[in-house]
Amino acid sequence: MSFSLLSCDKGDLDHKGPALSSADSLEVSVSAGNLTIGASVKDITELSATFFGEVARGSSCSARSYGIMYTSVESDSLTINNALKLLARELDSNGRFSYPMGNFTPGLGYLWTVFVEIDGEFVLGEVMTFAALSLQPPTVEKIVDIFYDEVTLKGHITPPSEVSRNLAYGILYSKDKQSLENHMGDSHEIGDLDIKKNGAFSSRLLGLKPDTEYFFLPYIRMERQTVYGVMGNFRTDSI
Repeated sequence: MSFSLLSCDKGDLDHKGPALSSADSLEVSVSAGNLTIGASVKDITELSATFFGEVARGSSCSARSYGIMYTSVESDSLTINNALKLLARELDSNGRFSYPMGNFTPGLGYLWTVFVEIDGEFVLGEVMTFAALSLQPPTVEKIVDIFYDEVTLKGHITPPSEVSRNLAYGILYSKDKQSLENHMGDSHEIGDLDIKKNGAFSSRLLGLKPDTEYFFLPYIRMERQTVYGVMGNFRTDSI
């Protein structure tokens, strides 16, 4: 496990980190004050991840605090002021710890590292990054049973690895393509009864106008985020 050291005052700490990666095997460590802490990020889902680490302390450890700090890439950099700090206090008999963290945003990147604080100064390991898994919207593969007032859309759904109570799949549709491009239109939710165990779905859009072109846009909504798929179109039959 390789590491780099950086000693700085609180106002000087400003790291952007390397390129984003969704890999869960990145490791980082740092040593200071006769203490070494190392950690990695694993079990990354759309909404959560777990920090695993280990602490080794010498007989004359002078570290005031130590642990993990992280923030989202929306902050642009990792600083003492904007990072959430996890103090490594709950260690097992071998000095190991694990911290499951939730409430992440799907697809968003996060900056993180380990730290040791000595007399008000922070010594950090290399700033690393990981990305929460992205949501996958439904894929419409077939348009069947086209009548003057309804149509059936068939396709496939790839469920997220971590399902929220606020998870919803649906089809946004409209006669106006520009409105749909602005994510405005009628919303048809794909219900549980429409989805088979293998992820295939079949969903009917009802109450349509005869001989009319419609545009549709599949979506997945979870927590505070909605992700849209590929736009398609169809025309209903004449009466």
